[in-house]
Order: sequence, then C-alpha cells, then structure tokens
Amino acid sequence: MKDYNPPTTLPQKWAPEIKTAVSVKTAPLSASFKRVVKYPLTSEKAANLQKFNQYVFLVEKSANKKMIRQEIQKHYNVKIKGVNIIRQSGKIKRFGNRLGRRPAFKKAIVTLMPGEKINISTVK
Repeated sequence: MKDYNPPTTLPQKWAPEIKTAVSVKTAPLSASFKRVVKYPLTSEKAANLQKFNQYVFLVEKSANKKMIRQEIQKHYNVKIKGVNIIRQSGKIKRFGNRLGRRPAFKKAIVTLMPGEKINISTVK
C-alpha cells in the first residue's frame, strides 16, 4: 500500500481566520498589592461565581478583609460590596510509603457592587 502524506497546510478556503491579539493596558502591580494579593483564581467554581459579580483571589495568609478591600479597590478601581475569606489547610497526600502535605492557603471571595466588573483575563 502506498504511504499517504496529507498536506501540511490547509487549502485557503478552509484555513481558520487568524485574529491578532489586542493588548489591554492595566495598571502596574504596586508593591503593596503584591504583598496582599497573590493572583486571581481561575477555576471552574471561580468562573461560575463571576455570574454573581464575585471574584476569587489567592491572598497572603496574614492578609485581613480590610487590607484586601483597600488593595483591590485601589488597583482595579472598583467599588466592593463585601469580602469573604476562606482558610484552606493543606491536604495530606501519600507519595508511595511517605506522607506529605500540600501547602495551606487563603483565598478571598470579593463581591463587587452592581455594575462593577474586573477583567480577570488581562490580570497578570
């Protein structure tokens, strides 16, 4: 049987349209913001909470609600309705015969006022 080598490029009419990326400028991260907020979480649950105008951020263990509220309001220029904090202890995991522990973390669920929005996809 003869070897069949498919074409490496698609014919022009089937080629997908290439879209150029549009860069969105965000404010540079301040040192105080980096000390409080590590990064926004982009899990399936966090994506579902965005429908209710709630955004999830991983924060430092020493951060409190006031610090989180001030830094997010200042950095994203939004009005915050409330901040809820969850402290998650690290899970114990086995590695063969040995026990290990995943690191503990703290996350903040920030509820924004109606009409406010944060574009998480542009956040570094």
